[in-house]
Amino acid sequence: MAREPSITREQVFGVCDTLVANKVRPTLRTVRDHLGAGSNLTINRLVNEWKSEHAAPAVTASSLPPALQRGIAEFVAVEIAAARAPLETEIAEQQQTNHDLAAEIERQTAEIETLMGTVATLTTAKSAAEANIAMLSDALAAEKESVLRERAAAEQARVELAKDKLRLESMPDLKKELEGLRAELNQERQQRIDAERQLAVCEALRAQSEAAGKAGD
Repeated sequence: MAREPSITREQVFGVCDTLVANKVRPTLRTVRDHLGAGSNLTINRLVNEWKSEHAAPAVTASSLPPALQRGIAEFVAVEIAAARAPLETEIAEQQQTNHDLAAEIERQTAEIETLMGTVATLTTAKSAAEANIAMLSDALAAEKESVLRERAAAEQARVELAKDKLRLESMPDLKKELEGLRAELNQERQQRIDAERQLAVCEALRAQSEAAGKAGD
């Protein structure tokens, strides 16, 4: 909501002087219309200050003859009657001023209520933001912990990968060793077969020899 521009004492007093010079009564309404803007409360206070400084000096009563006093009383009565209309006008102007001041107070009250509502909204938004920040902080801490675990797992995986690489690099030597063992096994198998054959021949010869000996007896 836009704020009323600041009105100074010099501005209001200058407008009051200008209005009086143009035979216009300075009031809240006439001064504000001349200024075109400003707070009613501020303008009214400054107009009243101007009026208090430009009030007509009081006439000191003196002891006068009765006839002159009666003439003065009659003159005063006529003047009072003549002055009633301006006074009534001033009263109406004051009532209008009071109405404008009431409207100003109501407007400022509404503005204060709006500002209070804005403050309440901002307070609620601040609380929500703080809760969101706390939640994000917890999520960030959990994410950091998860990242650390993943880094540890990745490091362990790299170690295992290095071990597997070493094993793969040693595979040719193991293959050669396996081929050597297979060759030795085949050689031993062949030697066993040859030994079994020789044993079978010896057994056959022995059996023949025994059979020949029995036949000679």
